[in-house]
This record gives sequence, C-alpha cells and structure tokens, in this order.
Amino acid sequence: MGGTLHLIDSCAASKAFLAAYGAQARHERVFSTHWSVVDHLQAHGVACRDVSSFTPDNTIRTLMDSSCRELHELLRPLDAGISAGLCRMLGLPEMDVFDLLYRYHGQYHLTGARLLSHWADAAFVPHGTAVVHYWHQREAAAHPVFSFLGILRSAAYMHGARLLEHPVTSHGSVLEHGWKRALRLALAPRRTLQRLRAAAEGRWGVRLHRGRSLAVVFQPEKQLGGMFARHADTVLVWPREGVRPVRGIPATDRTLWADAAEYVRRSAPGVPGGSAGGPVFTGTDRQALQGRLVADFTARLAYFMAPAVHMQRIHDCYGVTAAGWTVPLVGTPSRLASEALMRQGVPVAGLQHGGCYLSQHLGEKHFMTDFAACTHFISYAADQECFEDAYSAGERRAYGAVRCCTVLPGGNADHASPRQGAEPVDVVFPVTNAVDLFWTCRTGADRLARAQCAVLEALEARTDLRSIVKPFPHASRDSIAVTSALRGLRHAQVVQMGWRDFLERYRPSLAVIEFPSTPLYEALAYDMDIFLLTDPTAPFTERALRLLERRVHVFHTADELTQALLRYSPQQGGKLRDTAFSRAYVNTACPLSGIEGHLAAMMAGQGR
Repeated sequence: MGGTLHLIDSCAASKAFLAAYGAQARHERVFSTHWSVVDHLQAHGVACRDVSSFTPDNTIRTLMDSSCRELHELLRPLDAGISAGLCRMLGLPEMDVFDLLYRYHGQYHLTGARLLSHWADAAFVPHGTAVVHYWHQREAAAHPVFSFLGILRSAAYMHGARLLEHPVTSHGSVLEHGWKRALRLALAPRRTLQRLRAAAEGRWGVRLHRGRSLAVVFQPEKQLGGMFARHADTVLVWPREGVRPVRGIPATDRTLWADAAEYVRRSAPGVPGGSAGGPVFTGTDRQALQGRLVADFTARLAYFMAPAVHMQRIHDCYGVTAAGWTVPLVGTPSRLASEALMRQGVPVAGLQHGGCYLSQHLGEKHFMTDFAACTHFISYAADQECFEDAYSAGERRAYGAVRCCTVLPGGNADHASPRQGAEPVDVVFPVTNAVDLFWTCRTGADRLARAQCAVLEALEARTDLRSIVKPFPHASRDSIAVTSALRGLRHAQVVQMGWRDFLERYRPSLAVIEFPSTPLYEALAYDMDIFLLTDPTAPFTERALRLLERRVHVFHTADELTQALLRYSPQQGGKLRDTAFSRAYVNTACPLSGIEGHLAAMMAGQGR
C-alpha cells in the first residue's frame, strides 16, 4: 500500500475515486490539487492532503516571479524569430505576440507545475512509490502547453513509478474561478431589440463613415460605450473573441492563414515539432516547452490573429480615434487588436475593475493586465504619484517594456451607506473561493483554507453574536474549501448573494476578511469594523499599510485574527474610521463625470 498514491483534482474525480475504492479508500494515500477535494473526502472519512501544503507560503511569490521571468526569456526568441515577420506579413505593426498571449496566464500554470513537481519529489521518494493514480477532469489536466499530465508522466518516469489515468466527465469545472455564471434570458423589449440589432449587424456588418471620429470599446462595455458616444461620432463595440463585421471590410481568407501558419513553422527558432497536446514537459525542458507553444499558436493562428488584422483594416479605412476597455484583455485575441492600435498612436483607456491596485506588491501582474495595455489608466482614486510610489523608475521601465501609462484618478466619492431599513448583524464573513493549483493566485491554497476553517470555528463559538457567512453568489462544493463546515454550522447563518447587494441589505458591525481582495476595498466605505488577514505573497506597500492600519485591524496570522474575533464586542471603543487609505486608493463609486472628463481630454490629445 505504501507504494501507491492517488492525486485528485476535483470533487467529480473524488466521487469516482470513492465509488471505485469504497471502504478501502480510507487506507489509501490521497492528495489533491484543489482544496474542495480535501473537504469532500474528509467528509467521507478519507484523509487527504493538498499539494500546495508542500510549499511554504512565503516562497509562492518568489516562484511566481521567477516563472514570469523565465517565461519572458523563453518567449523572447519566439517573438524575435516569428512575431516581427508575421506581423509584417499580416499588415500589422510589430508586436511581441507570444508574450502578449502566453506570459500572463502561463506564469500561473508554470507556478502550479512547479508546486506539483515539489510535491512529487516529496511524496514519491520517501515511500518508494510504484503506482500513481491520477483522477482528473480531462480539460483541467491536459492543457495544450503546460500539461499537468506531462509533468506527472515525467515525474513518475524519473522515480520509476507507473502512472495510471482516471479521467472523469463533469458538467462543472474548477478551471480559473471554479464556477460559471448562469446566463439569463432577457425578456425586456429594449434589450430584445438591442439583441436583434446586434444580430443584424453581425450578419450584414456595421456601417461606418469616413471623416467621422470612431471609438472602439472592447466588451464588456458596461457604461464606457455611452461615455464615448458623447465625444465620438461612432462607437464600435468589439467582442473579446472574434471580430465585429463592418460593411466594406472583407473577411480574411483561408489562404492567408495557411501561408501564415507555414511562415510560423519555418521561422520557429530551432524548436522541436509535435502536436500541441504532446506529453513531454518536465518544467525544465526549454525546447520542449517552446515547441508546445509554437504548436498551440499555429493550431489557433486565425483565432488569435484575425481580430487584429480586421481591426487594422478598419483603422486603415476609417481611422480609429480612441479605444477603451473595462476588463483587462490579457491573453485574448482582443489584446493584440488593442496593442496594434496603441503601436500606431491611438490612445487607449483602461478602467480599474477591482481592488489591490498600487497598494500591494504584486510584481509585474498589473503591468501585464493593465498598465502596459493602455495609454491612460483611470483608477478609482490613485494617481500618478501613487503609481510612482508603488513602482520605482527601474521597475516601471522593466515592466512597462514599450510604455508606461498615465494613471488618472476617477474622482472622489462620499462614504457609502446601507439602504434605509437595512438589517443589523454583528459579523459578516465573505468566504473567498478556494485556489486551484493550476491558477495559483497570490496566496497559498492550504493557508487560505485553514484560515477559513479557523474563522468559522470562532464564529460558531461566539453564540452571543449574530453572524453571517457569505460565499460567492454561485459558489458550490466544486469551488470552495469549506462546504462541510458551512453545512455543519449551528449558529452562524449562510447567505449567498453579491457583496455589494449584501452591504445594501444588511448593516454589519464587523467584516472578517481572510484575503485582501476586492471585498476589502468595497467594505472600507461603510461604517463597520474590519478584521483583515494579510497575504504574505502580496504584502502592502509601506505607505499603503501605514494608511490602512488607521482604518482596518490588520493581522498576520489566522490565530491572531481568531483570538481578536473571540474577544470582539460591537460596542468596543477605539473605532478605526480614518479615510486616508480610501482617498488615496479606493473610492469605488467615483463619479462617472470624472471618467468621462478624462476620456474627453484623451480624445482631444490633452490627457498626457
């Protein structure tokens, strides 16, 4: 038995494991790549340990930064040997195509691959493992470039073990966010007409006119399209994938893509061939990984490049005056289209879409997603001074590559407040979704899950307080790490709804936040106490932490936080309500007039 282990990646796979092994499952060595599996199996009496627990939390940031740098060095020869010539062939300005498409998401995949390799070295050797059973959802395991299956095959081979696969099919998925939003049919007449119009334009194309100002808004447009419409003659809404048909602009033909694919294959700088789904990848074989990248890019060449080519033809014919996005385009075909516009001097506005900007040390993350993807970044409140405080001149040059954007504050807003008659509660705990190994995001999965369990235990002990635990609106057993604990609550109440909706309906005295993310930044504007557990992989900047501690009770360990929670009284003195941090970084309800003013100045060439 000591020579056999099981690795499980989802609740669907854990159900298959339990069905196959029955009572014997309790005697097997079991590990997971998603903490929901640990929770699910423990509920059935099966001990399970998460792969992330084999790597100290304080090394995850180092792993991610090194993965990002390694990918940059690995992608550079591909861009030097392929991208420049390919862009010229397609009539585009020169861009680092591989870097724009693969580096951001690739750093998470590669970090997950390294965490998996650390686990394999620790789990295989001491027990003389002979057989590894991998229970997985195929779509999560068989990534076309960073294949977990490939890593396990290599690890098993290196340690003389045999890998047995057990793929399962599931309607759910733990990819990226762990849940999918439900799509609702719109019965409202106005929205129905809008969809009919969009369908007609999709079939026959949008009519544009030469000599008129044209703004491009990348979906989701939210209110950005309406703001641009007051300063541009025409607003063209562009999909995140695919193209927006325009009358008079011909679609690309197959011959172009066949020739382009042949060019990529000929120009690949000494990388091996092979299919995109090949099994070879050890995490250190540079040429093998480059080969997989080239194979995947070639297989999806038209998907990646057609939007940029189509956008270029529109720009050549009609002239794009400005563009904007509300959600980062990183890793999507639209990112190449927006980059092509910026390379030709077209101003592009990006809008902040969540917390954590400029207040935490996140390395190159926000340059790849935001700051290098626009010429004007409109933040909630932070300005150019905050930008320069968070990143040194050397970092801005290194991370920004070609450019650094101008950071503009959207404007100030007053404190938010619940609606009249909001229901008072003592404590609210907005539970963060579990972290998937394949999408390692800043914090360690094991640390996060154990902190959540500790907070829930403390809330149950405080029977004198009315407590509410709020998972994500569409959270399920597949996406959170504490399903069993939530089902076992006897005192605290569970409410599933959006965080902003919650803050309008309820009036909590205390919010307990186990991970510094958007809920923290949205809670700051309300009259409540806040307990925050910091994240060692994304520490606050010195200035931001100094200001934050005047508003928030900051704790560095889960034990410190839970001890404070056990002592907490809603009537205690010493309330922290300083607004300096919010004024400097947050103000999520900034006036639309402030954003629109920046857009107008940007289109008039006055925004820099």
